[in-house]
Amino acid sequence: MDNEVTKDIVSMICNNYLDLILINIEENKTSFPYTICCINFISELKSKGIVLEINDIFSDKFIDKIYKEFSNYIIGGSNNE
Repeated sequence: MDNEVTKDIVSMICNNYLDLILINIEENKTSFPYTICCINFISELKSKGIVLEINDIFSDKFIDKIYKEFSNYIIGGSNNE
């Protein structure tokens, strides 16, 4: 996983919890499926010389799902619908 892309995505969504979320994305991948999918996709594009931001690629609905994954983790929830 591309750590630079991971950090950019997490900081855009909720920068106050960056270190906490970065550690837990690595340690608890099952709780962050949308986030990891986004990271992997953007990383693959970047490796091919295509540099885009999350807002250039994904709809608000998808970004909301990433936000929900983060907020569920922060408040201790486990429902990532």
